[in-house]
Amino acid sequence: MWVKDSSFLSIVHKHLPKRLLRLQKYQTSVQRDLQTLNHGKYKDLREQQRTARAALEHLQQALANDPMNDSLLQQEREAQRHYISIISSTLDITLDWIKYGDAGTRFFYAKAKQRKLQTHVYSLRDDDGLQHHGFDAVSRVLQDYYSTLVGNPTPGAPLDPTVIAMGPILSLEQQ
Repeated sequence: MWVKDSSFLSIVHKHLPKRLLRLQKYQTSVQRDLQTLNHGKYKDLREQQRTARAALEHLQQALANDPMNDSLLQQEREAQRHYISIISSTLDITLDWIKYGDAGTRFFYAKAKQRKLQTHVYSLRDDDGLQHHGFDAVSRVLQDYYSTLVGNPTPGAPLDPTVIAMGPILSLEQQ
């Protein structure tokens, strides 16, 4: 709630070190200039590509009608360079996306795998103090430990009637 208070920002700014305030101003000014650059040159690359292609096709059509015009040849070469630069920049962006686009997903799965591996018990010391390594050895140690806690069943041991009488008993119909 105190974050919404009108005096919150002034209190925080009062205690911020001067270097952080300069960094904040720097980030704000760089962000403004980069946004201007983006809106000016890179906002709509597809439209720029269409426009450059249309201009190139127009110049090539004019050259087809007048193939000896040096001015048109120069303009056509410049239009080709411009069109190729736009295509290559969009291709670079696409390749970057293919290369790094799933990096977050790969990172997520790598972390999930790391956490899963951290939950595994790779080695364990038994009651005698011996260290056992590997999943099979650890599972045998755990099985032996819990078997001693629970005990081994004794086949054919008679049931104690006093224990049976302590709890509810199913009738023949319920069985």
